[in-house]
Amino acid sequence: MTYVVPASKNDDPMAELIINDDYKKLLLAAAGQPLRGTIVEPWVTVWNADFVGGKDRGRVVLLYGAPGTGKTFTAECISSKTNGLLLSITTAELGTEEVQIQKRTAYYLDLASMSSAIVLSDEAEVYL
Repeated sequence: MTYVVPASKNDDPMAELIINDDYKKLLLAAAGQPLRGTIVEPWVTVWNADFVGGKDRGRVVLLYGAPGTGKTFTAECISSKTNGLLLSITTAELGTEEVQIQKRTAYYLDLASMSSAIVLSDEAEVYL
């Protein structure tokens, strides 16, 4: 037990993310964190043209870039900053058959919805 130490909570995990502050604000807005007094504030509205209740609650953010550029770390920082859970899904968990992928994706998204988790689908480009 010599090498086991308690996990420490970082008060501002986004501080370790090395990107432009405006991009950080956009990412946090996409994650649902209110942004008061910022340039992004007009984007945050409650207006919705959809007639299906609750459908607008989910958000999709596509992070792309070369390996090692911080896409997964960004999702981890957002999850930590919003005090949310991070549900990481791999291609192995979703499968390879179209119907199987659709059912399992729906299952994981429902699970995430019930727990207000952020879903990270790493290496999702294999499905394109």
